[in-house]
Amino acid sequence: MLPRQPRRGTDSSTMAMWTLIGVCLSGLLGIVMFSLRSRSFGAFAAVASLGFMIAGASLLIGGLLGFLFGIPRTLQQDAQLVPAPSTDQRSTPASDPRRVVYQVNTNLEQISDWLTKILVGVGLTQLAKIPDNLHQIATYLAPGLGASEDGSSLAVCIVIFYLTCGFLIGYLWTRLFLMGAFREADLAALGAMVERVEQVSQQVDRTLEEMRRQAEQDANALTFANRQLNPSSDMPPVHQEELTAAIENSSPAVRVTIFNQAHEIRSENWRADGDKAKLERTIPIFRALIASDPKGQFHRQHAELGFALKDQTTPSWAEAEVSLSRAIEIRGNWEDHGWLLYEFNRAICRINLDPDYQQGRASNPEARQRILDDLRAVAHSELKDIMLDDPLIVRWMELNSIPRSELA
Repeated sequence: MLPRQPRRGTDSSTMAMWTLIGVCLSGLLGIVMFSLRSRSFGAFAAVASLGFMIAGASLLIGGLLGFLFGIPRTLQQDAQLVPAPSTDQRSTPASDPRRVVYQVNTNLEQISDWLTKILVGVGLTQLAKIPDNLHQIATYLAPGLGASEDGSSLAVCIVIFYLTCGFLIGYLWTRLFLMGAFREADLAALGAMVERVEQVSQQVDRTLEEMRRQAEQDANALTFANRQLNPSSDMPPVHQEELTAAIENSSPAVRVTIFNQAHEIRSENWRADGDKAKLERTIPIFRALIASDPKGQFHRQHAELGFALKDQTTPSWAEAEVSLSRAIEIRGNWEDHGWLLYEFNRAICRINLDPDYQQGRASNPEARQRILDDLRAVAHSELKDIMLDDPLIVRWMELNSIPRSELA
């Protein structure tokens, strides 16, 4: 925050203001004394009230004039874009081409300047008419002050006296106190702006720090994923806990990148002639990706894990079936979303898990219905021909006396 500037208008300035106020009160005392000449209380109240009102009106008019003449001027410079800065060390901050110099609103100062010039100009041209104008004012106000020459004189005195006092009070108050109030308001606004800039700067620093930290975590996750998918003899093996923690702390974009890398390797090596060792290295990746999705929003990583478990050197049919079932659950109805490859592979897992099939017998009704439901779903996709040519599925259908037409 900017240091608070000392307020002007104390000590002698305050004393001057109170002195003028005392002079104004003494003038009211003169009006009261003049009103005592009245013969009744009603007349006294009428004369005093009118005198007070004339004094108050004159005081306000004079104060307004003093205010207009005393409004402080603000030092300004034209708002503009200055030329580009040079490399000369003598250049100033104002030479920044991106710097725009803004002015405060000076409409009140301009109005004050115009009015004071108009009033002075008109006043100078009307100096000769001032006595006549004062006589007209006295004639107009005298009836309310007793309709005598003393009343006319009092009216002129009240107007001149309080116009002068009002002008001095308005001028001094504006010069001694208003300038300080303007300065404090400007400093407060500037202080608020500085504080806001500091807050924004701190927020930017925090954001940059978060971005730097996230970049480090992303790089760490990519490193662990690369070590897992492409192991090297000069690097220690990656543990599942380390891999899971690194991927959980990575950004969504990096998780997608890691998923795509693992998916590509699995897709290239799932067949019998593929490199099963490479395929099996994707399994920890998919496990880590599943752990980084505690809300279960993505079905593909569960399906990829199921595919890899099913196609590895020693298939894990039970775990693959669980992963594929979870993928189907997250995906939803196949009629709305597709991805019927999930049902196709789950049917294969369920056939291999069926003890009756392993014994060359027909499946029990419950297992038969579960497998048949998956096959019927697959029959609605382009995978139908592949399914009907698969030796495992063909053998299962023969054992369970299911004709091809039933899957149409």
